[in-house]
Amino acid sequence: MPDENGASEQRTQEGRLLDRFPGLRESVASQPEFIAWNDSFPLVEVDAESFRVARGDQLMDRDQMMVEWIRLFRPQLLERGTENDR
Repeated sequence: MPDENGASEQRTQEGRLLDRFPGLRESVASQPEFIAWNDSFPLVEVDAESFRVARGDQLMDRDQMMVEWIRLFRPQLLERGTENDR
């Protein structure tokens, strides 16, 4: 799926992974646990894009942070989609 600039090659693996699970982004984004965890990382802006600084000095976009949270705390969401998000 192309991004807003029409460049699909710039999509992260995590973004493409989340695309395979309709509704998962919205479900995770609304989880208070994800919100608190995500907000615990420093936010930086680079070229008008927002990134979190995670894993020491790695810049991660929102999709990357979501997949990292899912892998750490709710891996079953990537196995069955959003049906088991609570």
